[in-house]
Amino acid sequence: MKYSPKAFEGETDRFLTGLEAAEESRVRRDLAGAVTKLVEQQAIPLEDAGPALTEATRIRDEEHWDDRPKNELAVVRKGVIGWVELAAVGETVPGIVVKRALTAADFGHRSTLYRTIDLLQAAIESGSPETEMAFEGLVDITTADEQTIIADTTLAIANLVLSGDVPDKDTARTVITDNAAVVREEYPIIEEIPDDHPRAVEARENQQLVEQAHEKLTA
Repeated sequence: MKYSPKAFEGETDRFLTGLEAAEESRVRRDLAGAVTKLVEQQAIPLEDAGPALTEATRIRDEEHWDDRPKNELAVVRKGVIGWVELAAVGETVPGIVVKRALTAADFGHRSTLYRTIDLLQAAIESGSPETEMAFEGLVDITTADEQTIIADTTLAIANLVLSGDVPDKDTARTVITDNAAVVREEYPIIEEIPDDHPRAVEARENQQLVEQAHEKLTA
């Protein structure tokens, strides 16, 4: 659904207030998604969206958290996605959002892990006060059991190397050296696939990204 700036002019406060006040997980999830769409459409002031999306990343009712992780994780994911969008337009990811994303990632839900990878990279690039924690979180995720997650997290670190934002070059060098083969395995260049096919383009770009990052770190 496209949220038009004109359609929601003067109404965005209702989304923000509702997101901060709602108790039901599903309602909070949907409102966080709506606020994120409004951010994408530049239909909502960033300074207002930030606190609301930060609230969405807060795990509520921690005493009974283990009884309902699915619904609460869905809310946190939406809040994290919203903060990735805010970082893309120049907002600095708050340290508390980094901490909450890492807490949610501990539950091992694949979708949450991927959103966390995006958030941690965005946090480092935006100059978050928890840059070191965010980088340590990325490094920890490269020890996951799933090869695809290892490869994609390694690519996120490679991006940070090439952008000049990586906070620990020695650790980055180790991660990229150790996992370059995993990236090649997960994104193989297959001769039978035409060079302009999306899979071939993605594989070539990902392998080149890791090679360039490795060269930069070992120069």
